[in-house]
Amino acid sequence: MNKNVAVIGFGKIGPSLYKRLVRTGYNVPFIVISSGIYEPRLGRKIGERSDLKAHLNDVDVACLTISTKDNGETARDYILEVLSLGIPIVICEKGALSNFYSELKPYLNRIGYSATVGGGERLKKSMQL
Repeated sequence: MNKNVAVIGFGKIGPSLYKRLVRTGYNVPFIVISSGIYEPRLGRKIGERSDLKAHLNDVDVACLTISTKDNGETARDYILEVLSLGIPIVICEKGALSNFYSELKPYLNRIGYSATVGGGERLKKSMQL
């Protein structure tokens, strides 16, 4: 596979996503958390959050796994930063799209998202709609 995937956020979703990515053959060169940028296998800090653009140079896609703790401003900033380099992004966060839709609408073709209700509970499948 040899695709490089950046993981932004390492709370509830990030660790599981990281494990699945590695298990299926993707390379995760770094993870981003609020205190900086880290090499995931060693947990060694390799940069500051402000250095993100420099680390994204060899990334094929980014996955944003932060939760909405503000109005989605933090997620929007990450999304726009990644997209400014021409890198597609997959998001699990809903605040940015719901509160900044008009700003992000021109980029929807490069943003992977889902409005799943109930997260991993598979409610849609259970409801058989």
